[in-house]
Amino acid sequence: MVGIRADAFADCTNLTGIQLPGSVREINEGAFRNCSNLLEVELPEGLTQIPNKVFENCQSLESINIPEGINEIGENSFYGCSSLVSIIIPEGVTKIGNRAFDGCSSLVSMIIPEGVTKIGGAAFSRCSNLVTVELPSSLTVIEEDNMSGVFSQCKALERIIIPEGIEKLVRSFFDGCIKLKEVYLPTTLRYINSYAFRGCSSLVTVIIPASVEDMGHETFLNCENLVEVIFEGDAPSY
Repeated sequence: MVGIRADAFADCTNLTGIQLPGSVREINEGAFRNCSNLLEVELPEGLTQIPNKVFENCQSLESINIPEGINEIGENSFYGCSSLVSIIIPEGVTKIGNRAFDGCSSLVSMIIPEGVTKIGGAAFSRCSNLVTVELPSSLTVIEEDNMSGVFSQCKALERIIIPEGIEKLVRSFFDGCIKLKEVYLPTTLRYINSYAFRGCSSLVTVIIPASVEDMGHETFLNCENLVEVIFEGDAPSY
């Protein structure tokens, strides 16, 4: 066997474990989605992509090893995996898709390796127990989602460094991050979009780099403990 078709095991709600043979080179979209009792998965070497929606809503999945050789984690691939406690993203991955880890409410920490250049919109939205995130210096693009920001509703997130090279904080970037106390913005940043820090009620001080040209509306709405905003250049337009 060399491949698994789209939705091949979707909605197999009593499936608890998967062991795939080393001959498998391709898994297609949604292959194991909605397997609500799936606990463990062993993915074979030789895969190059985690496809879209492959483990979507696998609510019991606690951990998974992503093999070396993977270069992309697809959209919604782990969406709603609310029991997922840990995951190691190997070097070689260059892109994390939209909503890839949205709703992974048991994740506590995430290290994104060097080499990742793009993170999709709402990729870590609603990871409500995520305390720490390490972003790589290779990262240049964080995409926008129509509904949520990349870290929106990460209610345990306390500190983050946005790497040099990022030019835009997209809409609702940290919306609802109620414990966020420290955020370090890069000198390459040009735009801070609407609602970027809305509801960040633990934020006390923010330093806006001189490179920022424009800020969206209600950027700091309901940041009730914000005492000081320091503009290192001229205050941007609104």
